[in-house]
Amino acid sequence: MAMREESSEGSVLLLGLPNDLGMQCLILVSRRFHEAMRCVCRAWHPLLDLPSFYDMRLTQGLAEEWLYVMLRTDSDEYGWLSLEEGGDGFKRWRPLPPMPMYSVGAAYAFLGSKIYLIGGSHGGSASRIVCTYDSCTNRWEMAALLQVPR
Repeated sequence: MAMREESSEGSVLLLGLPNDLGMQCLILVSRRFHEAMRCVCRAWHPLLDLPSFYDMRLTQGLAEEWLYVMLRTDSDEYGWLSLEEGGDGFKRWRPLPPMPMYSVGAAYAFLGSKIYLIGGSHGGSASRIVCTYDSCTNRWEMAALLQVPR
């Protein structure tokens, strides 16, 4: 199937198909391929950042549940991994991008598609830092600082 790349409004998602049908095709692609999809077509890149894209996957029963685990390495570094099911039925651990900041003893909360890293200790002092990981976009971002270090 041929694809056309356009970055302007009114972009064609899949050449020869109306965009609503093209969207129905794209939501069928497993989440583990979404990062690769960003590289295929400029029109797909912003689409994959839209909450409505993932809402459509959810309403169609296509949402995938992944397990997220934070681990400390032998070199005292921390990182997150996600457990995903491959197309062959086997499960694989996939590293998440590095966190922008890590705090020892931080609290973690999960809400919707996001992981929140809250407070903790950074450099021996209580931290005001809040970071969020969005599983839809596979990115960490700094959030608004806490008013009081925790």
